[in-house]
Amino acid sequence: MSIDDELRKLVDLHRRGGISDEELAAAARDVVMAGGIATDESAIEKQIAQLKQQRDEIEQLDRDWETERERYLITERFGNRVIPSRWGSIVNALAIVVFCIVWIGLSMIGETRIWFIVFGVFAFAVGLAACAYRYRIASAHDEAHSRYQRRREALLDQHDSED
Repeated sequence: MSIDDELRKLVDLHRRGGISDEELAAAARDVVMAGGIATDESAIEKQIAQLKQQRDEIEQLDRDWETERERYLITERFGNRVIPSRWGSIVNALAIVVFCIVWIGLSMIGETRIWFIVFGVFAFAVGLAACAYRYRIASAHDEAHSRYQRRREALLDQHDSED
C-alpha cells in the first residue's frame, strides 16, 4: 500500500470520527516518516485545518437540515411528532373511502335518519382532506430530504476531490 493510500485511509477514518485531530496528525507523521519522506509540520497542520473546516461545513449542513426537518413534523393525537409518509396517507385515504362507502350504503338501505348519511359524507370529506394534507407534507419532506442528501454528497465529493 502506498503512502498516499494510507494517508487517505487515515483521512477517511478521521472524517467518520474514528480518530481525533491529534491522532490523525500523529498517524500521518508516522506514515510519512516510515516512507522516508521528511515531514512538513506546516503542511500537516494546513491539512488538519482544511479537515476541520470541511467537518464544520458538513456539521452546519446537518444542523440546518435538522432545523428544516422540524417543519415537516406533525403532532399526532397523543403528542407524538412524526413525519408522515406518502404510502401511509394513501392507505389511510383508501380505508376512509371504504369505510364511508359502507357507512353511507348501509345508512341508505336501512331506515336510518338523514344525519347518518350526512355524517358519512362529512367523515369522507374531512378524512380525505386530512390525508391530502399529510400526503403534501410527506412529499415536501421527501423533496427537501433529497436536496439535503445531494448537497451533503456534493460537499463530500468536493472535499474528496480536493484531497
